[in-house]
Amino acid sequence: MTRTAHVLTLSLLLALSQACASPQVAITSPPTSPSPPPTAAPTATPAPTPAPTLDPASPWGLLIPPYEYEDGTTIIDGTTSIDGVMVDLNGSDVFELCITKGYECVAYEDIIPIRLVHIDAPEAGSECYGDEAELELAGLLLEGMPVSIVTDPNLPEEDADGILQAWVWNSEFLVNLEMVKRGAATPYFPNGARGAFDQRLINAARKAKAAGRGLWGACR
Repeated sequence: MTRTAHVLTLSLLLALSQACASPQVAITSPPTSPSPPPTAAPTATPAPTPAPTLDPASPWGLLIPPYEYEDGTTIIDGTTSIDGVMVDLNGSDVFELCITKGYECVAYEDIIPIRLVHIDAPEAGSECYGDEAELELAGLLLEGMPVSIVTDPNLPEEDADGILQAWVWNSEFLVNLEMVKRGAATPYFPNGARGAFDQRLINAARKAKAAGRGLWGACR
């Protein structure tokens, strides 16, 4: 075989081997999913503010605890509640209250009589210890003094004379109870009706009687 023929034979064999070889596949990286955008840190959602609930013990529906007085009493949740100022006494257990509009008494028509419920004080000028009892009430209810009155839900709002009868608080204590403590009045339960502070009145009367205070020592 000539040199030229030999070269052609080798070229033919090389061409056949390349044709029979497996086709090469380009290896490419799998497509990458787009990265999600960075999320902001979760913001804490403030809890909804609960609606304030009214204090059932407060006669005005105020969102504050009822005030506790020096004698341990708190204003009860009565059927009628009035804030006012003391105008004048009308005996030893009745006084004139002016209903306040804001911070002042603005009209004579706003003045109403109030009887201290569940107590009986002797009448001034006609009964034993009556004058002293009226003086005691005058010391507890000074003219112009702010007072709060609440009718008892278990008792009639008015007495037999049509006067509004109520529990009365000054800035320190329950006036009805204080009158009994001082021996200036006795508990009074018409028709056996009992109210919010009846037992306190009974206990106070027993102590005043045992100590001979007020009418217990001065009257038979």
